[in-house]
Amino acid sequence: RVVPISPLAELELLMPLAANQKLQIDAEEARRESPTRHLPRAGIALHVTVGADERAAFIFHARHLSEEWSCEWSLVPDTHHFNVLDGLCRADDPLTRLVLGE
Repeated sequence: RVVPISPLAELELLMPLAANQKLQIDAEEARRESPTRHLPRAGIALHVTVGADERAAFIFHARHLSEEWSCEWSLVPDTHHFNVLDGLCRADDPLTRLVLGE
């Protein structure tokens, strides 16, 4: 089971950003490291998630990855980039059940 949470799926989109002065991602690294460029093995359960209150760019990356991987994706209600993982602290949380395949 693979459950990317708030993924950065296409690293080429980061290259023109000011942050790339520090990251120094070049075109080759972006192609090599972008999850959208690596199709998962057949038979692996996949589901991409992202906080519903994330910035639009993170929601775009999650949706884009789900399209490239041909899998479902979902918005985690009332969460953003800094608290989307909090549900994993609770056994009964929908995100925890999704990760565990329940």
